Amino acid sequence: MKSVKKTLVVILSIIFISISSTTNTLGMNYSYGVEEGEEHIWTVLVGNLAIGLSQGSKFRVIIEEIYNGTWTEDASSYTGTILNYSIEVYSTYDINPQWDVVFNGSAMFFNDTTRDLFTGFYTDWHIVLFGMLFFIPTPLNLTWIGDYLNQTSLLVFYDYYINGNTLTMQNITSNIDFTFNFNDNGTLTEYKVSSEGSIGYHIKYGNIPQTNQIPFGNYYLIFIPCTIIIIVAYNHYKLKKKNR
Repeated sequence: MKSVKKTLVVILSIIFISISSTTNTLGMNYSYGVEEGEEHIWTVLVGNLAIGLSQGSKFRVIIEEIYNGTWTEDASSYTGTILNYSIEVYSTYDINPQWDVVFNGSAMFFNDTTRDLFTGFYTDWHIVLFGMLFFIPTPLNLTWIGDYLNQTSLLVFYDYYINGNTLTMQNITSNIDFTFNFNDNGTLTEYKVSSEGSIGYHIKYGNIPQTNQIPFGNYYLIFIPCTIIIIVAYNHYKLKKKNR
């Protein structure tokens, strides 16, 4: 299934769209809760055929560098903290799965004085489609994350809910929840896409051994509405890019 892997790599490698926002939380010093040289792995517990990631697939993120530097966005320069890392994907949907590098570079920038934040790898729907909001600055400000996704996402939301370190976004056109859970260090520990309690896509922090469960099972059926949303959003993105 080499074509599936190539499709995934192409999707993940689409032109870096940077986005910005400003938080309303003042008087707090933000930082990343990770260190250079660290390696972090997330395992797919419930896969999705639409994106070529079956159960047992993995994301591996290696922290390359954290430093104070200059970030250029829309011909303007910003000074703050930059997080560089590489992302590798291991897709068990392939006949001969192996680790493939899909990104290596500046992934996130923030300035805790101006409260500016930019993401260099993720498009808004990468975050929702793959759960790739791997690290966020701490102390946690999930209200800002919820507001940001509501304002920028092609996968239109109408509301979000916060319970401790868990942020749940709900799509406006369907009864689908997108749930992010973070630890106190700002690392994503779990991400689920669900509809009325049934899970359609699920990743969890850690190198979790694969079981003998069916890679997609009946979960693929309840994930159809989300798959449709993903396709519409992707086509919308390509149209926007073409018209630039």
